[in-house]
Amino acid sequence: MAKNSHPALTLDDHEEIKSIPKNSNTVIHSKVKGFAHAFAKEPTASIKYVVSGEEAYRIDGHTYRVQAEEFLIVNPERNYEGHIDKHKETEGVCIYLHNEIIDSVAKVLGKADQTLLDNPFDTGIQNFEFFENIYKSHNSALGLMIRKLYRNIRHRSLETVRSDHDLYYTLTEILLLDQQKIAHEINRLKSVKLSTKQELYRRVLIAKEYLDEFYYKKLDINEVSQVAALSEYHFFRTFKQVFGISPHKYLIKKRLEKSAELLRQNRYTITEVAYLIGFPDIHSFSKSFKKEFGITPSKFIEQ
Repeated sequence: MAKNSHPALTLDDHEEIKSIPKNSNTVIHSKVKGFAHAFAKEPTASIKYVVSGEEAYRIDGHTYRVQAEEFLIVNPERNYEGHIDKHKETEGVCIYLHNEIIDSVAKVLGKADQTLLDNPFDTGIQNFEFFENIYKSHNSALGLMIRKLYRNIRHRSLETVRSDHDLYYTLTEILLLDQQKIAHEINRLKSVKLSTKQELYRRVLIAKEYLDEFYYKKLDINEVSQVAALSEYHFFRTFKQVFGISPHKYLIKKRLEKSAELLRQNRYTITEVAYLIGFPDIHSFSKSFKKEFGITPSKFIEQ
């Protein structure tokens, strides 16, 4: 069984985070100015989500600046420092997941049902290590779940969060599934050293998020490769290894997916949609749309 959930807490400007419960799954909601603290080997993994403002963390020589609508995943037993600017209030949600619940969920996700039936009380530790990085909250199932949790805190009550006994299992399952996907993508890279693979993955992930955000602009591979701090060909090769698609094809796919969303709204003409998503003309848009979805934009609207 997982440890009992600790009540969700709210911190105001005048309170300090003095200690985190050692053997529990916990949610903390904070509104803070001028916070600085050194964390010494917290036993739990944590997810640090920023609602507004910015939180800075330093872990093993890496500085992570987590901005609004982003979250950082930190592995257990890590020494790190956290800092919030004293001039601007920062609102955030921090989720702590104890090793026991991570181990419990990881065992089930990683084994067949028959194996689980044969050894239902196996307590072998999975030693799952998360990819520590900043993630956009709108780009993953975990991010969407965290945003939903925050809405529950804000619009319903802390008591609702406190009494939701399924919450931590659901969060842990989504976290592990997201991380399994990331681990698979990292392992596609041909570099020998794991640290090199992880750094390359961080860089192409930044570029992918850049494409996600600015898909409607006129972009070329050289510009995006500079965002990733890689040479043009190195970026092209690495992006394709990780995501199984070239940067250009990914950009076109992103534009077409967005065009389908806009067409469903019935607010824009086909020509307007083509220009809104970055196509130079309606002909090239219609041709690409039919190739992707097997139907013309006009037929798509009629469905």
